[in-house]
Amino acid sequence: MENILHKVSRRFISPSEEDIHRNNEIFESVINVLVLENMQSVDPVFASMFKRVFYGGSYCDGLHVGRTYDYDLNLLLVTPQDASPNLQQSTFPSHIQLQVKNTSWLRTSPVYSNFKQTFLDDDDYLITDKALTWIKSIVQKGFHLLPCTGGRHYLSTEVGEFPVYFSESGPAVTLHIDVDGDYRIDVDLIICFVFTEDKWPPRFSPNPYSKIISWMGPTTNLNEFFIVAKKPKDVPDYYLHGRHWRLSFQEQERELIADKRKLMAAGRLLKKMRNKEQHNKIASYYIKTVILFMVKQRSDAFWKQPLSTVLLDVLETYTKYIRDKKIPYYWNEEYNLIGHIDDRTLTNFADRRSCYLLPVHKAKLSNMEKVLQEINKKFISLPEQEIRRNNQILDSVVTTFVDKMKQKDALFKATYRRVFYGGSYYDGLRVGKPEEFDLDLLLDIPKFSEPTLIPSNIPGFVHLQVKNFDGFMKRPEAQPAYASFGKLFSGNFLSTQKALAWMEGVVQKSLNDFPKQGTAHVVKNATGTFLVSFSKAGPALTLHVSGAGVKMDVDLVTCFVFRGDKWPVNGFRSNPFPSTKPEFFIVPKKPKAPDNQPIERYWRLSFQEQERLLMDNKRTLKPTIKLLKKMRDNMGQKCIASYYIKTVLLHIVDHKDLSFWTNPLSQVFMTVLKEYREFIKDQKILYYWNKKNNLIGKVGSDTLANVSNRIGVVIKDIENNPDKPETVAKYLCKIWDQIDVKCVQLEFSNPSRVKTYTASAEETAHRGGEGYKSLEPETEEEVHSSRLFVVFDETTWWSSRGPLETIRLNTTAQIAKRIKDFTTEGSRPNAFADQDLVESRSSPDSPEGPGSTHQQVRSSGDTPFTSRPVKLFIHRFIVSPRHHRAIGEHHYFLRRFFIGLIKFIDSSCRPAVNPELAEGKGEEFDVLTLNGGRCNHFSVRKRVGLPPPYIFAICCQRWLRIRSLGSRRTGST
Repeated sequence: MENILHKVSRRFISPSEEDIHRNNEIFESVINVLVLENMQSVDPVFASMFKRVFYGGSYCDGLHVGRTYDYDLNLLLVTPQDASPNLQQSTFPSHIQLQVKNTSWLRTSPVYSNFKQTFLDDDDYLITDKALTWIKSIVQKGFHLLPCTGGRHYLSTEVGEFPVYFSESGPAVTLHIDVDGDYRIDVDLIICFVFTEDKWPPRFSPNPYSKIISWMGPTTNLNEFFIVAKKPKDVPDYYLHGRHWRLSFQEQERELIADKRKLMAAGRLLKKMRNKEQHNKIASYYIKTVILFMVKQRSDAFWKQPLSTVLLDVLETYTKYIRDKKIPYYWNEEYNLIGHIDDRTLTNFADRRSCYLLPVHKAKLSNMEKVLQEINKKFISLPEQEIRRNNQILDSVVTTFVDKMKQKDALFKATYRRVFYGGSYYDGLRVGKPEEFDLDLLLDIPKFSEPTLIPSNIPGFVHLQVKNFDGFMKRPEAQPAYASFGKLFSGNFLSTQKALAWMEGVVQKSLNDFPKQGTAHVVKNATGTFLVSFSKAGPALTLHVSGAGVKMDVDLVTCFVFRGDKWPVNGFRSNPFPSTKPEFFIVPKKPKAPDNQPIERYWRLSFQEQERLLMDNKRTLKPTIKLLKKMRDNMGQKCIASYYIKTVLLHIVDHKDLSFWTNPLSQVFMTVLKEYREFIKDQKILYYWNKKNNLIGKVGSDTLANVSNRIGVVIKDIENNPDKPETVAKYLCKIWDQIDVKCVQLEFSNPSRVKTYTASAEETAHRGGEGYKSLEPETEEEVHSSRLFVVFDETTWWSSRGPLETIRLNTTAQIAKRIKDFTTEGSRPNAFADQDLVESRSSPDSPEGPGSTHQQVRSSGDTPFTSRPVKLFIHRFIVSPRHHRAIGEHHYFLRRFFIGLIKFIDSSCRPAVNPELAEGKGEEFDVLTLNGGRCNHFSVRKRVGLPPPYIFAICCQRWLRIRSLGSRRTGST
């Protein structure tokens, strides 16, 4: 891609050296002949006010595209200081007004006696139309001084004579110079008034170079800005728009983008894409503004990266601005440069840009896909067997318990409708073990009581008032079932406090009807026997159920259900599924008490059935939510509730096509992660059903900023390491998560001196299978640039007394403690140094067969040997998606692997340097020798947990070469 971009830029975008030389000569002639000679000679006011020419426009900025050359010449004029010019704020954020305070001086000046009549209105404001009329007359006069042949005027230059004519366009007078039959040069002469920094407008961003202007000397123009005779667009005449001049900070903008090596090339390529797709509504200055913001946000090193990397980042940032329908003016962010473009057009532009990015994102994220799928499968998704078992147990216990509640309370029996299985478990969004369940007990309010939902002053909450309570209680069907109905109300308003107290009583009475065992009650049904107790938590009554090999907490939530005719209005969304899901609930979850309001009257609205349907049939949506929740938990961001994440996804569903959710999980996850971060960054997650309620409005601003910044670091880390899919895993998994071994990576400080051990054919045959395959590079040069990877499907743990404990393929092991807690304290480097016999226990899969065996392992020679410690330091932890074929499918593999390193490592290998070693984060191992210098056993006083899921790099601090007699060879350490 890099080569293609450079070829496109060189052949189709950047002008040739020949064109540049010729155009510059013509350009200089326009300035020298027309401006400096002719125009100054025909008008004394112009000659007096003219200061200099500023070479503006995309050509001089280095952002010009193609062979059609448009030049901007800003004719910088100064207003006479004795006239006391005064800049005033405009009602338009990108403009300003200029009023002359001392017109009496102008009338007495021989040069400026007609200044007021030429430039000002009755209130002495500088008028754009008058200034344009004046400059047009001067250009015309100067133009007629050019040589004329056959009715055509010619511009004489060192590279030839060219016909020229002029026209008026916007705030400029345009000279058209016919160079040859292929192209022409257009030179826009733009009238500008220049001011110094002491008049810098107050509502605008400050001059970024104000601190260095003093030592740059009088030659710099970075202390100047211009006003241009360009009126605001589409404003009524009563705004007197002729008084408003657009501000221009071209000097500063050019300096900001200078010396950014790949910036201009990326900007030209982006403009080329715009031109190809005929997005004429996106002006070049809008693209330049996006780049200015990127310069502010990125370091200088970013622009030194390959052009392909820079372009993709620029393209993605530009697409985001278009999709957000806002490109703020760099100098005053109140002004949206694309605010006048309709939303549909901008959405279309953004979608077209996304088509360019999609294949690139897929390629970058392909390595991450397997990691996300593996994490989702092993740590997040629930086992189907457990789901079926828990559902069966839960259904049986709930059915038994609800039947008992109907028996114990007549009002509950009369109002009970059904159970709604809610919460993250039944939404398919549960992370972790299925031990917590939310069950909504849906109750009815009798329609003859005329229940009415009244919007509250808190978005998302309502009051329920029964308008015909007395009339209903007189009806025959109200007795005796509804005799206690009035206990739920306070002044004809349904009370959350009283409803919860009533439900607590019903649950307690029902539970007391079951036999008691200790502090719990025994519930028996066809599924089994269970111990049930209960507690209160918020709006829920929690049943703690244990038995049949499970423990689960079941939250019973009291809800009242209503149909579509009661659907709330006044700011609420309409029901997206009125025919299939017409019902909604109110839940007794109280908000924070508003001033002078009875808090017990507030009921929270719940649209769980509609939300569930909105998330259905979107393949990657639920896995994405679960990954976000897993990341939130792993990063300790407790201020972000699960419902907030769910709400973000509901908003994203609104503006994403169904096809988006069929993309790879990695692509969907990264897209959603970026949008999720924007919600947090803006400190707004609006309630999906009523946007007046900001769900995170009560979370501290600093807390949200911290969350946003951390997510930003995650995104940057993942995108900067597309070839390291393990990067995303460290933000989703903790080192004590339960997963099995994938890969071991050994890193040495001098890899050229490391040789790879490969089991011999004889050893392989003895162990009944392949040892491990050497990944040794072919040459020493390849060794320098490579890393040794070995993979095994089972790993062995050691205890202090010698027996081996094997973790086999597709099994997991709980990490006992975090690596940072590991120290050398309590280790015994020579625990078995003087032992002749070592007891070992083979695994069921070992070549010797299952069971405990005692093997006599004796050192050679008449005297016991004394071993020296080998220190293995856990150096780094990452998760790897690599799943190489198992190498060494038996529990001796790891031991034999280290033997190989001991036998073949070069004694001059220098130890790697790791700052963490100074903190004592290591374990000391003993090496017991066998004949031939082989190792029989590693032992430590504490149990060592080599985390099964992670690549770990081992730092070799000291290796010993052992002679066959068991003594240390001199000089081999």
